[in-house]
Amino acid sequence: MIRRLAAAIAMATFVTQIGAADPKSELELMQGTWKISAAEMGGEKIDLSTTTLTIEKDAYTVKVGEQLDKGILKLDPSKSPRAMDIVGKEGPNKGKTFLAIYELKDDSIKICYALEGKRPTDFTTKGDKRLFMATYKKAK
Repeated sequence: MIRRLAAAIAMATFVTQIGAADPKSELELMQGTWKISAAEMGGEKIDLSTTTLTIEKDAYTVKVGEQLDKGILKLDPSKSPRAMDIVGKEGPNKGKTFLAIYELKDDSIKICYALEGKRPTDFTTKGDKRLFMATYKKAK
């Protein structure tokens, strides 16, 4: 009996982990409007509290003041850390691709962006002005 229970728990954990690695599932969890709760660039905190991120399907819109930046997101949750490519389609980042990593937990998303160069390997900007990290909280 205990072996069957342990096997069932192990299988449920395995299935849950597989589901979490599905880009469509993770993208579904990201749907909606998010506000920046913390941000840093080059190891220094910056105030971007008026910034919003809206995700609809695989499209994103970032609003900073009245300026809009629009594009698409491509997720690869099979990587460690999880990988995200951000492809600008309209606005100041049109034609640019940013390599990023992300962490999705409950009602928050932490994203570390490479503004140029290689994809970040961890969630720190290490005093590197080419790295930007933001934590977004789901807007209520």
